Amino acid sequence: MFRMINPVQDYAWGSTSALTELFGWPPTGEPRAEVWMGAHPTAPSQVVLDEGGPGTMRLDTLLADHPELVGSAGASARGAGLPFLLKVLAAARPLSIQTHPDAERARAGFEAEEAAGIARTDRRRCYSDPSPKPELLVALDEFTALSGFRDADEAAEDLEALARLLRTDADSTDDADGRSAEAVGSLADLLAAEDHRGALEEILRGRREEFVAAAERINRRFAPETPTPRADGLGRPGGLAPSTADTLRRVTAAFPGDPGLLVTVLLQRVDLRPGEALFLPAGNLHAYLRGVGVEVMASSDNVLRGGLTGKHIDVDELLAVTEARRLPVPHCPPTTPTPGRRRYAPDCRDFALERIELPEAGSPLPLADDGPAVLLCTAGELVVERLAEQDQDRPADDDAEVPRGADRLRLRPGESAFLPATARHRLVGGASGQAFLATRGAVAA
Repeated sequence: MFRMINPVQDYAWGSTSALTELFGWPPTGEPRAEVWMGAHPTAPSQVVLDEGGPGTMRLDTLLADHPELVGSAGASARGAGLPFLLKVLAAARPLSIQTHPDAERARAGFEAEEAAGIARTDRRRCYSDPSPKPELLVALDEFTALSGFRDADEAAEDLEALARLLRTDADSTDDADGRSAEAVGSLADLLAAEDHRGALEEILRGRREEFVAAAERINRRFAPETPTPRADGLGRPGGLAPSTADTLRRVTAAFPGDPGLLVTVLLQRVDLRPGEALFLPAGNLHAYLRGVGVEVMASSDNVLRGGLTGKHIDVDELLAVTEARRLPVPHCPPTTPTPGRRRYAPDCRDFALERIELPEAGSPLPLADDGPAVLLCTAGELVVERLAEQDQDRPADDDAEVPRGADRLRLRPGESAFLPATARHRLVGGASGQAFLATRGAVAA
């Protein structure tokens, strides 16, 4: 097994304090948004080849040189390599509204952009690879997200309330005020017909100038430094559902004047407690607003954006991919195979995730024996050791010695290890701790 040295992404929406509080890392004063643990070529982990020496190697390079470390059973059906990417995500500000394609759409989109000669670095590019990108997030603290279209009547009621607020604020000498209020009211009319797709398209493309103006006025109403709009007789600020008012306050602080503010009104608000999880399959339009969580996803970077971003929005492709109907909240309740272990196993062949609570003292705890896996310590201290080697098929012409890494590792909060398919592993002790174990998902027969 191999200790991992993981890249940290400093996206602007990241938290300056969350990873310090969670893992005891020294503060840097800069946002730290995501810790990546895997072999994604954009930012692969390094692995320590010898605990007693300085030698390291990129994990993607190691797996390309020694595919037996992934194992024939553990390899993705779409090709060799690690089929999942594990992350710690720390959001202090909202992320962009986005969705992801299914396998067929990803493959077709990638091939079309390749054939069109669109450079993979071109900002207009939607598909950087031919793979889908399902995601699972388990909350480590109170986590707030938006996921899927909400009930059309409830969304229409909030949009009508926003239109009333805009009319109240309107300057009688400025026709633009009246047009922006009317534009927001028109969205309520579309939702009255349960036309979620039409409402989304109208915001992003139909009357963009009016919706930009509406977003700017909504920002003035809900910016953090302004008083909350007066509640109506039902306790709704400005006539809005309290959760909608809170979402707008969070979003306007980061994206004043972005029409994506109105897209958030179309989506369901989801508040997770620690240990609760969301599984986001293809087509689910979603956004993370705040919180810290452990996220595992297919090793892909295909994202279609729908607002709250300065990046390219391909409206046609977004509309083609998005599930334009009310969706149930995609909670992913865990099973409990043994005390102290919770397994989150959505219908996904690329990954499953297990949360392990390790007592102060106890019997050794076997880990997944069909590899590969990534083990992350999130609290306390863990000791993991390698057991017997697994039987693995190797290419007939491969005489290279397979790296073994360490026989025993001690992991502290924020540290992780890659567990190859060439051996079995177990937790054997350490101070009372918490771990997350990412493995491949169920493989269809």
